[in-house]
Amino acid sequence: METRTAEIRARIAALLPTAQDLLVRLIATPSCSYEEEPLAILLSEEFRKSGLEAELAPLDDSLAFHELLARVTPGISYAGRHNLIVRLAGKKAGCGGLLLNAHMDTVPPAQQGSAGFRAGVKDGVITGRGACDAKGQIVTAYLMLRAMKELGLTPPLDVMLHLVVEEEVGGNGSLALTEKKWDYRKVVVLESTDLAILTATRGTWWFRILLRGKAGHSADPGGTVSALKMAVSAMGLLEAYHKDLLDRSRNTPPFEGFENPMPLTFGVLNSGTWPATVPDQATLEGVMGFLPNKTSAEISAEIRQLFEDSPLAGKYQLDVTIARDPSVTDRRDPLIAQISSACLEAGQSATLSVLPAFCDPWFYTRQGIPAVVFGAGSLKQCHSANESIPLAEIAVAAEVLVHLALQE
Repeated sequence: METRTAEIRARIAALLPTAQDLLVRLIATPSCSYEEEPLAILLSEEFRKSGLEAELAPLDDSLAFHELLARVTPGISYAGRHNLIVRLAGKKAGCGGLLLNAHMDTVPPAQQGSAGFRAGVKDGVITGRGACDAKGQIVTAYLMLRAMKELGLTPPLDVMLHLVVEEEVGGNGSLALTEKKWDYRKVVVLESTDLAILTATRGTWWFRILLRGKAGHSADPGGTVSALKMAVSAMGLLEAYHKDLLDRSRNTPPFEGFENPMPLTFGVLNSGTWPATVPDQATLEGVMGFLPNKTSAEISAEIRQLFEDSPLAGKYQLDVTIARDPSVTDRRDPLIAQISSACLEAGQSATLSVLPAFCDPWFYTRQGIPAVVFGAGSLKQCHSANESIPLAEIAVAAEVLVHLALQE
């Protein structure tokens, strides 16, 4: 076992300059949500050059009608776009063991800072948009699979990698792939976790509220109704609801000990065209988290009733743009013991925690497949103005995944 571990670590170390070069090229290939196709093509070529089976999985516009589709941006077309599926055959052909998931899309570059589409490399740390979220995770999977291929390490069961579009806007890429029931025993969603094993994610509820008032001149206060002030009232209603929900949700397993693992965020408020004109419309958009004691359907019903019982009744339109329930994998599941063991084999502590945010494991756990979130880099770096990831952590994460893939 010690000999095999040394060989794996040495091979990964030898491949690290190649991995760094690939990550630099991935960052230089813009792939904001809805614009991932050039990156998918580049990655399909890179995996094939490494001797791995890589299949561009086509999307089509039927996805736009799926009841679970996240509808953050209306009118998106899926024709001519692809997810990417990569496979490493196991000793038992056709039997699924480990399924990995990482996303190809990024949020837009920061207006200030170094997280643009040009990578920086300094002292073993790579910066740029997508460095950790999640192009560094893609490179982790590439490094792991290529090392296994070059070492002739055949896993007991097949290993598959899902590289998906639109994770940042609700996970529609994973939704498309998981329409098929996958016969896999365990899933690792690759995100930045500081190499901790995250066994649960909170749910997420994204909203868009249109408020309708009555426009008019600022000199006619009696004849106008400010939609902007109505939006402020709507924020107050949601804040009061969130406070009550947080109080009711405290110590919900496995999120005990977090002060606020389910924050409410107001991200967009659009209203008005002129300082001296009372606006007749306002649009408020945001996100509310919730824990496993609630479902997204319950959240939607309670908030709709809250607005119907308020002075805003009849003056608003509420659209739920993303509704995803929490993902929880029991810590007694064999996956937890296996990935913990893999961490220890790689010389990394096996720290268990949870994610007070949402990503894609829910698409697999809803099918009954245990899933965790794991990866190099820090969540604090994701979406930041100076996004970065240490190359040494990518190497450790890749080694952990090799050890996990070799367990049946």
